Parts: sequence; structure tokens; C-alpha cells
Amino acid sequence: MVRPDDGFAVMDVSTGYVDDPKWRKLARYAPDQLGSAFIAYTATMAESWRTGRRVTIEDAWPALIPVSKPAIDALRHVGLLDSHGLVQSRAWRGWFGAAKTRRDAFRDRWARANEKRRAATEQLPRGDSAATASPVPSVPSVPSDPSVDSIDTPPPPTSGGRRKTKTNPRANGEAPRQRAANPRANGTSTRQVRADQKRGHTKLAEVLQKAVSLEADKETADTDRDRWLGVEL
Repeated sequence: MVRPDDGFAVMDVSTGYVDDPKWRKLARYAPDQLGSAFIAYTATMAESWRTGRRVTIEDAWPALIPVSKPAIDALRHVGLLDSHGLVQSRAWRGWFGAAKTRRDAFRDRWARANEKRRAATEQLPRGDSAATASPVPSVPSVPSDPSVDSIDTPPPPTSGGRRKTKTNPRANGEAPRQRAANPRANGTSTRQVRADQKRGHTKLAEVLQKAVSLEADKETADTDRDRWLGVEL
């Protein structure tokens, strides 16, 4: 008995099927039987693909047309059917055999994938009970009453961190900002010093500052002179 999954619901047909030289030969040999032979041979191939084995043309003859013995003889004469009325074995292996090999390989890949998926699923814990679920590692609880070990444990480090040599300026209160000596504010940061060295002493800010200082000194001198002249007068 043929299993249902041995056949196909759709068969492979070449786009050059109607241009096969054997059809031209049959048209020359028995032109009156060409239509019936074409329909009967196509039905024979379809039935063979559906069942997964070669079926005789008598068993696969379609009900649309009456049975024609001359058409069957013409198909045998041009080589489309063998002496038993079956599709030629070479053509059958070339088309159906190749399709079946591809389908078997595809099914084998799916079977392996499903087996891996099933094995991975079986390794996962199932259920909510403690007997079936995976054990969860316990975490030691903190004692409510301070013990000797907890009293001797030093407090966590302060903000800023600590160095092994206990020379962290922030922890010791010796950071420049803590001593009100911010390098960025007084212009002594490394970046500012390098920039000043590249620009030299002709910075526009220094020139303007000196000009303002000279103008202020001049105003002060004029004021002192006016006061002195007023006293003399």
C-alpha cells in the first residue's frame, strides 16, 4: 500500500513541455490522436505524482475524453510511454526522483531541528512546585543584633574613595578646591598654563587689563593734582 505522504499535490512540469520533440513526432505520426494523447499523457503523469509511483495510462485515463487505443499506441510509438503503458523510468527518476530527494532532505532537517528543540525544552524546569522547579541559590541574611564581627567591620569609604596609601587629597581635605585654590579659577591649571606658554605674553586680555590699569592710575593722578592745586590756591 502506498502511503499518502509518498506523493505530491503539485507536480513539476517544464515550461518546454509542449515543445518536446516527441510531441512533434506524434503530430506527424498520428495527427488525429494528438489532442487525446496529450490530455491522457498529462493525466497519467499527474496521477503518478499524486500516488508517488508510476501508474498505467489505462488506470489514469481521464473521464473527460473517451478511451482511445490508437492514442495509447501513438504514445508508445514516439517513446513517451513504455511497453507497459507507464511513464518512461528515466523521465520519472529525473523529475519525481529529484523532487522526492529534496523533500526528504527538507523533512530530515525539520526532524533534527524539532529534536534539538524538544531536548532543550526538556532541560528547562516545569511547574511551580518546589519539587519540580530548579533550586535557587540562597543568600545569607543579615543578623538583626550586631555581633562582634559586625562591630569590628569598618564603615564604608566616604565619597571620593580611598587609596591604599591613604594619600587621597579629597579624603584628607587637601584637594585644591577644598583649599579655595581652584586652578581653573586662578589660571594655574595645566591646560591654561600650556595655552599661556604657546600664546606668550601678548595676550589681548593682559593688554586691555594694563590699559585699564594705566587709565585708572592717570585718573587718580589727575584727581590728586586738582586737590593739590586747590589747596595752594
